[in-house]
Amino acid sequence: MNSTATSHSTFRRTTAAVLLATAALACIVTADARAVYHPRLGRFLQRDPIGYADGMGLYEYGRSSPSNQVDPRGLWIGPKREGQPRAAVCCEAGDTWQELAQKIRLDVEERHLWAQAEGGGEVTDPPTPGKVYTVPNTAYIDVSSYSWGFLGWYLIAVRVGVQGDWEGEGLRVEYNGIWKVTKGVILSHLGDQNLYKYCYIGHGAAGTLTRLSNPDPEPNDESPGIIAGDKYTKFGIAEMRTYACHTNMRAWAWKKNVSSLGRLLTIKGIATFLRFMSDDDDPRVWQSGE
Repeated sequence: MNSTATSHSTFRRTTAAVLLATAALACIVTADARAVYHPRLGRFLQRDPIGYADGMGLYEYGRSSPSNQVDPRGLWIGPKREGQPRAAVCCEAGDTWQELAQKIRLDVEERHLWAQAEGGGEVTDPPTPGKVYTVPNTAYIDVSSYSWGFLGWYLIAVRVGVQGDWEGEGLRVEYNGIWKVTKGVILSHLGDQNLYKYCYIGHGAAGTLTRLSNPDPEPNDESPGIIAGDKYTKFGIAEMRTYACHTNMRAWAWKKNVSSLGRLLTIKGIATFLRFMSDDDDPRVWQSGE
């Protein structure tokens, strides 16, 4: 046998061994999950194991919205965000609440507050395979003031953009304009059991929301036209935006309303928030200004 034939034979054996090893590894890796993900393509290399139940894209990741959804295993069906107050989800065998919490950017420790079993019943741990649960799907945009001139028009554009983005995600978005927004309305929206995202546009000072209409103040309310930075939501929500001057001064307090996987936007001044800065120490915060 000549050297050329020997080298060809060795090459074939080596190639076969590599292919067999690769196939075996692929079987191990993908036996329980869609684990092979192509970051440049932004998609999985295997078909979705639940088929078309979660949409027409058999290879897509997080409904092509990776900044809003995380789905490492690709097995939870949903959430079906269709403009309703809550969105339906259904788990496959082996799914966990931790995976769902990461997918929708809520805290798993608070699942008893944000997860509900459809039709009532207990939210079991682990979740029951095949059972339908619901998760928050409501967003509020409350505007107490747009200001005047160019800034007013700019803030209108901001509101329209936020509303369009959230409606595009399939959220039920409720916009409340200047004549409807009062202190009581804002607090009721923040305390909504179905709340997923929240946006406020209006006046602010020293970390508080100010100059709010309050036609029916509570008897013991010492600040009838003000909402100070503090905890108002029933659980940490996925996103909160406060387009009001100097809310950054109490960003630490407004953070109480946002999950550990969620995001908070506060601003230094209404004219200086055109450039958002990421806080490397806490991914929940978008901060403007220096």
